[in-house]
Amino acid sequence: MSEIYSKTNRGLLWLGEEPEQPVSSVPEKLEEELAGLWKDSDDLLKDIVPTLQHFQGTLPSELTDSLHGNAMEPRHDEVMIGKTKEVDWRKVNSQSLMTLMQDPSLVEDSILHAFCLLRLLEDHHHLDEIPYLMMEPDNQKTYRSAGRHALAWILMLPWFDRVWTVQECILPKSCIVIYGPVKATWTTFLRATENFKTHRSSCCANVPGVNTMLQPLVEILGHMSEFTQGKLLGFEIPLDSVLRSFRARDATDPQDKVYGLLPLVTEWYDHEAIFPDYDIATTPAQVYTRVVLKMIKISGTLDVLSQPGHYMRKAAIALPTWVPDYSQRLSRVGTEIFCQNASLYDACNGRLASVRAIGEKLLVLEGRRIGHIREAATRMVSLHDTTRKQVFLDWFEFASKKCRENEVRTWKCHFWRTLCGDCIAEKPIKSLGAGHGITAPFRRAEKEDESKFEAFCLFHGLDDLCTGRTDQISTNAHVPQDQDNLTELIGRIDQAIHTSTLGRRFFITEEGHMGLAPSHTAISYTHPDEIFVIPGAKSPFVLRPAKERSIPGEGTQLVYEVVGECYVHGFMDGEGMVDFEEGKRVIYLV
Repeated sequence: MSEIYSKTNRGLLWLGEEPEQPVSSVPEKLEEELAGLWKDSDDLLKDIVPTLQHFQGTLPSELTDSLHGNAMEPRHDEVMIGKTKEVDWRKVNSQSLMTLMQDPSLVEDSILHAFCLLRLLEDHHHLDEIPYLMMEPDNQKTYRSAGRHALAWILMLPWFDRVWTVQECILPKSCIVIYGPVKATWTTFLRATENFKTHRSSCCANVPGVNTMLQPLVEILGHMSEFTQGKLLGFEIPLDSVLRSFRARDATDPQDKVYGLLPLVTEWYDHEAIFPDYDIATTPAQVYTRVVLKMIKISGTLDVLSQPGHYMRKAAIALPTWVPDYSQRLSRVGTEIFCQNASLYDACNGRLASVRAIGEKLLVLEGRRIGHIREAATRMVSLHDTTRKQVFLDWFEFASKKCRENEVRTWKCHFWRTLCGDCIAEKPIKSLGAGHGITAPFRRAEKEDESKFEAFCLFHGLDDLCTGRTDQISTNAHVPQDQDNLTELIGRIDQAIHTSTLGRRFFITEEGHMGLAPSHTAISYTHPDEIFVIPGAKSPFVLRPAKERSIPGEGTQLVYEVVGECYVHGFMDGEGMVDFEEGKRVIYLV
């Protein structure tokens, strides 16, 4: 118990097998490579030593004498261990690193060079100036150095998967990461992550391969960097933010997916804090259920029910459908898709959640049904351009058929707004391809944004989807060839459509309303999935009628399973709450 809440001023973290003498010996192969590379080149030595800045490693003693004599002033804190001497490397220089990488005697995927890549990123170098990230001029998919792969390999080590790693790195005031003969501050890792994100989405957005070259860095360290910055700035950290952000982490004990993150929480909003309960009778399902009820009580919202993953639950953990399975390792992007534009909606018209639990299985609340889903189109399960294009065409044909039957004249306008969730990215994403974890703040769509959708359709060969209603761009217009114009017209809408449609299926309710529902929304003519607006829920919810059940004190009642939140055009701004009191019903969620 004490270990969970222990807070230290300094952390020392091992990423590899613990050496007999920490940070004191170079692996034999690397030692030979470095000795062979540098022994006959004093000029190169002067350039190389300043390149390996900020990391402390060890070199053979015969090399360290030459290093200090040729490249730097003698140090007073040198540590002699056996035949090796610890050396503090100073600066990173891209030109000298390029020379180093071209030497065939060096193994490019060494840990040393992975750390050097981090240091270059920490120093805000442009991505196209970093040798490790340069591509061969004749092949857009081949990098000149394997240093990028070495860093990706480090980030895939089991240590980075652990939920405990989060508090080990964020809570101490300072932290040192050690791998074999090389070490760096944890700050280097985090600053490198933030700088890479900044350059990738701005000045270096057009560098070939930018979206994939270091994606593991963003996916694995992105949230840790954000929380570390928040801690330094004195921001309060709520429970729901921590649990949502680190669902991709792993733990041997499923309960630790919650307990291992509690030390990070600094804001309980005058509610009693949650404390670990490792009683043998306490199950993971009970831990998850209790924490969800706590978050609903604290926030007055049902945001926690919106988190994805209901259809991928582990059978071994018997959870109610309204409780997220925190044992699932959902990716950073997967947990963010649902909340990218959630704050822009207000389907409940500002009303707070009013719920009560019956035992630890049943959640009782009130809601108003606004539709049934009897038919839906195909699922959007891939970001591959060909697949995505075909799905959009299927959705368009489905909408066209249903709307002609119902004589809906403005359906094309409703259709494009549904595809983007009636939202647009605030700033252009300087990449015409969607995905890769690049996100931007969103705003609600406006009439003028229809031109962006038309440009998007024309660029992707989806001419049939054009509304043909705008003056700025018509179906006969050409797609601008200038990169800046393409970015402005397409980048914003592309990101919004990606966020809204991935993992969704398009539907039209019996009442004629378009929407996007979770991909596992079922089509049943006997008991179709139903859509409700619920106080405390910013978006409508798809609920599935299950069966009638005898509930103590409530009699026999129809119970529902949670499918997930959804977008329903025309019901995202409180329209469904009109006459709510007259149309509401009690809902029992299991």
